[in-house]
Amino acid sequence: DVPDGETRRREPAATLRLLVVGALQESKRVDVAIRALAALRAAARWECDVVGDGEERPALEALAASFGRSLPIRFHGARPDVAPFYRRADLLLFPSRLEHAPLVLMEAMRHGLPVLAMDGRAPGILTASHEIVDDGDTGWLARSERDFADRLGMLAADPALVAAAGRRAQQAARVRFDYARHVDRWEALLGALVR
Repeated sequence: DVPDGETRRREPAATLRLLVVGALQESKRVDVAIRALAALRAAARWECDVVGDGEERPALEALAASFGRSLPIRFHGARPDVAPFYRRADLLLFPSRLEHAPLVLMEAMRHGLPVLAMDGRAPGILTASHEIVDDGDTGWLARSERDFADRLGMLAADPALVAAAGRRAQQAARVRFDYARHVDRWEALLGALVR
């Protein structure tokens, strides 16, 4: 079940609030997000919360600290309730290369967050992100690490794009990922199989 995030007014923020949610393990490639953040122009105003834990956390914290300037990235560890982080954020960063059922994307969209994710149709990327996110409408799909960084730079330079996509993402999630609709589709599939 995907929680129903409350409708909220999304205005472009002076500081772009970014969010990473998930296990801190190699396949999630949070390092790609950190490198992309470090490459943002100095004039970009942003902050990033990382919610999750795993064996990669010490290396990721060291990577964030290695850029010689204080990056506004906060590691919060695993949290039983991620909703407050979704409510505070403007954009979910999801650089994972291996994700067959990225529920975090649907959850973020239900909370009104657009997503910057890797495109599962790109070489070496095995995700279903492209089945959930409509590129340029409810989020953005990157085909490479360089493309991920470029798109993040574009969004940091124009937060109005993020705010508008958040509204569309929430509406799309309500229609496409509604629990009752999911159950109806599942029952129809089972009925067709039985027939």
